[in-house]
Amino acid sequence: MQPMNPYLVGNAVGGSPAFVGRDDILQEVYRILQHPQHNAILLHGQRRIGKTSILRELEAKLPTKGNYCPIFFDLLGKAHQSIPQIVQELANHISDKLSQGKPQLGPDPKSYFYETWLPNLLQTEEKTFVLLFDEFDALDDALTKQTRAELFRYLHDLLAINREKLDFVFAIGRNVSDLTQIALALFKGIPTKPVSLLNREDTLKLIRLSKDNNTLQWSTKAEEKVWQLTLGHPFLTQQVCSCVWDHLYRQGVAKIPSVSPKHIDAVIPTVLERSEAMLEWLWGGLESAQKVFISAMAGEDNKIVTKVQLNASLSKIGIKISVPALENAPQSLETNGWDVIKEERNGYGIKVELLRLLVAKYKPLHLVKDELNRLEPEANSYYELALKLRTENKLEEALEELSRVLRLNPNHINTVKLQAKILLERGKLPESRRKLKNLFDDHPDEARPLLVQTLWSMAQQSKKEGEQLSFYEEILQFDDKHAGAKREIGEIWKRRAGRALRDDDCKSAINAYRQAGLKDKVRETKNQCFWNSKPLKILLAFLTLIRLNRKPPEKY
Repeated sequence: MQPMNPYLVGNAVGGSPAFVGRDDILQEVYRILQHPQHNAILLHGQRRIGKTSILRELEAKLPTKGNYCPIFFDLLGKAHQSIPQIVQELANHISDKLSQGKPQLGPDPKSYFYETWLPNLLQTEEKTFVLLFDEFDALDDALTKQTRAELFRYLHDLLAINREKLDFVFAIGRNVSDLTQIALALFKGIPTKPVSLLNREDTLKLIRLSKDNNTLQWSTKAEEKVWQLTLGHPFLTQQVCSCVWDHLYRQGVAKIPSVSPKHIDAVIPTVLERSEAMLEWLWGGLESAQKVFISAMAGEDNKIVTKVQLNASLSKIGIKISVPALENAPQSLETNGWDVIKEERNGYGIKVELLRLLVAKYKPLHLVKDELNRLEPEANSYYELALKLRTENKLEEALEELSRVLRLNPNHINTVKLQAKILLERGKLPESRRKLKNLFDDHPDEARPLLVQTLWSMAQQSKKEGEQLSFYEEILQFDDKHAGAKREIGEIWKRRAGRALRDDDCKSAINAYRQAGLKDKVRETKNQCFWNSKPLKILLAFLTLIRLNRKPPEKY
């Protein structure tokens, strides 16, 4: 019977042998919970860094540290629930922990829970309750702003209901400063603790889980290889080790396999594939400027990317780093506790090599262009106003707002496209064409459809055949399969051929039919021109004359 893979990927490992390290964080939580002036602590860090595992470990270990009753409560997916629904679920969790029946909170669960049910519970129970709120920032949802604000105020009131017998541990997947002002008010004065990468010693403990259950033997070089790839990222370390374990046990083994660096190299493609969902989760917690910045760094093979290299990479797809949000991206990533990048000398690098490989594969720079439209929130507000003005047919005012957008964020692709659309609607086709051709240089896929539409309109409005032909030919430069442009070009050359034939200009007619792609007409015209040519007519006339003047032969 094949042994079990000891590496748990994607699941919280708190309370199990797979949980390693984090002693400093656990000790800080214990200290805060015992402090007479504090009854809450906030844990923050990038997503998939192990915050849920820490909460689960606290759930398992707190009862051994005192008369604590920890209650784990996951807020993920509850952003759109009503406050009474969330309060009822929280009460259900507490009752389940105490092996009590489902509490009846009446028609107003929010008030009854706060004013009656919870205070009575805290008075009758001798335990100190510790509410472990996971994914707390999932509640900071802009789409339900009013409800969220009310809930944050409600939780703020809960903090003071009984400071001796009710404690809180909150975990969020971003920095506190990224939350709304209402959420910030809840955490004012609450101690915080960042959750980051494991240190080297704890990472080695994690790698050696398969040594503990006697299923893999790791060489020193193999352990070092994992450390170089993950730098202590718990999820990615688990993923690498799990993939190595699966790889070596896939064919069945007669003895305990030994892991070497070549085995790790062999599973990197699988690791990247299995970690894509993790990257999406992490990516969702980044700001637009941070996404663009990290994508630019990940695309460079060098571990340290200089500012010159970074600017060159951004310029290739038309990004101007002069946007303040983009210039501040490195600092925001560092100060917000993401622990993703490192700064050395005059450049930057992504700390975790495996994370760099993930971003380079799944989030390359050319696929994150949409983020350019969101680099400056103030610019977005002007853009939204311009959209509204356009629907009200206030086109001049809309163009003024769009100019303000580009002054704040020259990378705002949608603004240039909207400018061109409005100019097109107003009949200012040359201006629309100029803007779109400039946009095409950096963002061809974004500019192409509207540029082709503008050129088509210019061709249709022109009264000059030469201009029309030029516009249609230009359309084919941007869309070589455009059927309409091909058809119109053919018609123009057919008309030119007809005029040339009427003028007895066979050479021009043949060339025109050739440009129109009409091979049969080329052959027909060549034959027609040959029999109608003056030299041939002269020759035929001469031969006829000779035949008429020939005398019959004398008879002998």
